Amino acid sequence: MLRLKGVLFTLILVFLIPNISADIVINEFEQNPAGTDRGNEWVELYSNEEINLTGWKLINADNDTFFLNETINGYLVITFTSQWLDNSDEKVILVDSHSSTIDETPLLSDTKNNNLSWNLCGEEWNFVASTPGSENECGNGNGEEVCGDGVLQQGEECDDGSENGECPATCSASCTINSCGNGNGNEGEQEQQERQEQQEEILTSSARILESPSSMKFGEIKIVKASFFSDGNYDLLFLLYSAPKRVARDIDESVITPNRVDASTAVKARAYKGEEIEFSLALNLFDNCNKYYDDGNYEVFLRGFFSDNGWKAIGDIASFSVFAEYNENLCEEKPEVKEEKKITGQTTSSPILYLSKSKIIKNIGLWILIALTLLLLIVVWKKKLI
Repeated sequence: MLRLKGVLFTLILVFLIPNISADIVINEFEQNPAGTDRGNEWVELYSNEEINLTGWKLINADNDTFFLNETINGYLVITFTSQWLDNSDEKVILVDSHSSTIDETPLLSDTKNNNLSWNLCGEEWNFVASTPGSENECGNGNGEEVCGDGVLQQGEECDDGSENGECPATCSASCTINSCGNGNGNEGEQEQQERQEQQEEILTSSARILESPSSMKFGEIKIVKASFFSDGNYDLLFLLYSAPKRVARDIDESVITPNRVDASTAVKARAYKGEEIEFSLALNLFDNCNKYYDDGNYEVFLRGFFSDNGWKAIGDIASFSVFAEYNENLCEEKPEVKEEKKITGQTTSSPILYLSKSKIIKNIGLWILIALTLLLLIVVWKKKLI
């Protein structure tokens, strides 16, 4: 009877704990605030009851961990003292003290660098005005300021027209995203139109993957060859990134996001009208020795940029799939490599290599076996003399 009661109590706990945890959600997050990101990024949680978050943690798309120790009852805004959220392809995962995933956002991007943030609106995420510590104002969720909020934002034009060729100072209850540009009549509109036409022209160009690996071990680097046919004269930049799983890394193991134009694996080229250029890029996979990613197929994208007062994205122009699997040779038998030691008056010409623990054990065992064999031979030899 006591054993049966214990089983029932355990089952009650198993079903009760998830139900309690489900009352807390990731409600809003700001990954690209106005000004500098450092110290201004934040995540908002919401719970309809009091929950002690000691032992809970937030995890981002780069698998970085931020531990929590607050108590929540309503809205809780967590501000990061350093840059913790990427502006592109970022997500936030909420994990409880039992290492169970309680909530997770989709991969989201924010290029606005203003007061817009991602808000949970029902079961969808809308990019609207941020409301840290208060109820979300979901608006229309189209990625712009809510029309009719009384403030004319960039790209908005009121339906009630303009005055003296300039946009009105306020918006009425309904407005359209139109040609008002920066709020000063048509100023900047022609420049934006020319840039859009240039980008559309480049997009008509074609790109091809000429050679790509079908399979790789995690931690390996392989060469990808591609071509680009241009119908104009452009300075171009190309890079490889992976999504939604970020297995493609730079040489220093940092994550390559879609807009990492400073990645050391990116290549630059000059294309002339009617010319098809060929180029090679390095695809470096995360070593994955912690087995964070499963063995399987991962999508890799070739992304292009053109030069226009900085690198402007053309977009993803080609893609391929690669099967990645655990690298046992790299992770299981990886020797520790120490930096070259420097002693006053002496220098070493090469770094000192230290054997892994498994090799040390094998070597010790071999020497013990040799010693025992010699000892046995000595004993046999002495017996023959007697």
